[in-house]
Amino acid sequence: MLSIVVSFAILLSCTMNTFAAVGDNRLTESESNNSMSLADRIYNDYTVVGSVSQTDLDYYKFTLSSTATVKITFSSKYSTIYCGIENSSGDVVASWKPETLTSSGNYGFANSVALTPGTYYVLVLSSISSSLTKTYAFYFEYETVYDFKLLPLVKTSSFTNKVLKYVGSPKSIVKTGFLFA
Repeated sequence: MLSIVVSFAILLSCTMNTFAAVGDNRLTESESNNSMSLADRIYNDYTVVGSVSQTDLDYYKFTLSSTATVKITFSSKYSTIYCGIENSSGDVVASWKPETLTSSGNYGFANSVALTPGTYYVLVLSSISSSLTKTYAFYFEYETVYDFKLLPLVKTSSFTNKVLKYVGSPKSIVKTGFLFA
């Protein structure tokens, strides 16, 4: 079985605590998105801007139709905000705290997690009791993993066991080379 990863990478630029993404797929949280049933919907290649306080938490819903590596790049002026991913049963599958101070003076992280098909929720919440409203931004992206089965190899007089390397999506595969054994 040959696994091919198709990347939907884009260029990002970070300014203070917001991101500017190519295509400007931007979402500002809506209130009230304080539960799974009221979660704001997000998609691949989205920048999300929101705020939390002691009594507020924010949910963002996304659905994967195939196995994928999900990456969240998070930024805030506050190190007391937590971010995580829960499955549709409410079980935490990943959680992070922005502990790294970035060059822009914000706290942040860029972390990935592999997920199987299903519905998931990004959860953002404040970790301390304070009436202060804390702003944040995160960039949400994922890479889908495609699996292909190769047909049996054909032996010829000039070589054996040829392996083809492919890149692209299942609809547009491009052969990039041979590996001879």
